[in-house]
This record gives sequence, C-alpha cells and structure tokens, in this order.
Amino acid sequence: MKWTHVPFLVIISLLSLSKNHLFLSQLIPDPEDLERANDNGTPIPTSDNDDNSLGYTGSRLRQEDFPPRIVEHPSDLIVSKGEPATLNCKAEGRPTPTIEWYKGGERVETDKDDPRSHRMLLPSGSLFFLRIVHGRKSRPDEGVYVCVARNYLGEAVSHNASLEVASK
Repeated sequence: MKWTHVPFLVIISLLSLSKNHLFLSQLIPDPEDLERANDNGTPIPTSDNDDNSLGYTGSRLRQEDFPPRIVEHPSDLIVSKGEPATLNCKAEGRPTPTIEWYKGGERVETDKDDPRSHRMLLPSGSLFFLRIVHGRKSRPDEGVYVCVARNYLGEAVSHNASLEVASK
C-alpha cells in the first residue's frame, strides 16, 4: 500500500476501488487541516495488492508519524570461535527507523561502513556475524551489545545482550 497526500480533505464515503484507483465521493475540507495551512494534508491509500485490499476501514484516513520502539530485543549468546551468529533486533516507527549497533558504548562497524567487515547489518535490523573473531590477545566480537533505532521523532534503545565466546 502507498499513501498519497491530498490537502484539506475528509472522506465521507468510498465509492469503489479498482486495480490502482480509489474512487471517492462527498469530500469536504478537514477543519484540522485548515487550521494548519502548511500541513501536507490527509493521506489517501492506494493499493498495490492483487486483491486491492487497503487494510483499513473507516471514514477518516490518516497516517501519523511516530517515534521508534523496539519490538524484538536481542538475547545473550554463547558462540564458538569462527562460527556465525546473529543478534536480533527489530524496531517499528514512522518513518521507518534506522538501526545502529553499539558494543561497550562504541558504534559497531558493519558491511555498510566497510564491505570487508565480517559483521552485516541485516534489513530487519539484526546484526549478523559471518564468523566470530576471537584470539588470545584480541576479542573484538565478545562484549555487551545494544541496538538503537532512530527517526526524526526520537530513538529507542534495546536491552543489553552479551555475546560470549565459548571456551573449548
């Protein structure tokens, strides 16, 4: 579903919906939008679904922005050296929040920063390790992680999750 802004509009009734068109009748100015002259207007849904479903019923169609919130927090992991691992994190918000990961207060470098990195930021927001790096003197992957979701309305921080390398 896509949303297109139409200024100063309240929908009284919906006549019909065809492949990619929404037919409306009895449209009147929205008093709230008239008070906010610089508002982008009332969003009108258009469907890309095969069945033309909009996923919304009601006489007033409005989509509001909201700050991020974490809907799936990462869990503690114990992983063997050289094995892959995933720290899960999912967030919702409008607009869709960006996700960053931090370990010990420092931002984690991923493939988005360096294509050669063994850490990947997945589209879901999860942090995927191609292999856990762990040496005698250096333990770059072991530690306490948090994911931070941000949009222009604010940020949300996940619970702490520790990644520990299993001893042999």
